[in-house]
Amino acid sequence: MDRSEKAIFTNMCMVYDDNDSFYQFSDTVLFDYDIRRDIIRFTPNADRLFRIHGLVQKDFLKNMGNRYIYGGDIEEVSQLFSGRLKKDKNEVRVRLMYPDRDNYFWTLIQYRYDYKKGTISSVVGKITDIEEQKRHEEYLLEMSETDGLTGLRNKLATEVEIHWQERRQSF
Repeated sequence: MDRSEKAIFTNMCMVYDDNDSFYQFSDTVLFDYDIRRDIIRFTPNADRLFRIHGLVQKDFLKNMGNRYIYGGDIEEVSQLFSGRLKKDKNEVRVRLMYPDRDNYFWTLIQYRYDYKKGTISSVVGKITDIEEQKRHEEYLLEMSETDGLTGLRNKLATEVEIHWQERRQSF
């Protein structure tokens, strides 16, 4: 991250610090991750969006574990922060734990890799709560697969299900 980007991140943190009421409404957390030092920093509102054990975390990848990140998403998060995701991919959807209960919710992590001398040195980005959007997508999918008159699965959804069952049985 160059000086101007660090200044922006620092200023953003100061805006959040100075305006506690401002960030309590935010569904977005900013972060920067130093790959070489394995340190991640979050904006002060992070602990209101998801469960974490500190706004600055040393040995982040080494100690990531699955306490706060859904088990099925850990590998993708690890790849993101180690710089191993495809360069044209700039976002991932992962599940993080709510700050006040032991349930996971969907987030969108949009990120950018920063380079020094041709090597990835840091990751900067934002984490946004998309749980409501995911629920709406699931509702629309269910509606598209259901016959409006009978409430049963429609013809296409039934054919797709039969196809998947046949493929599963053939393996």
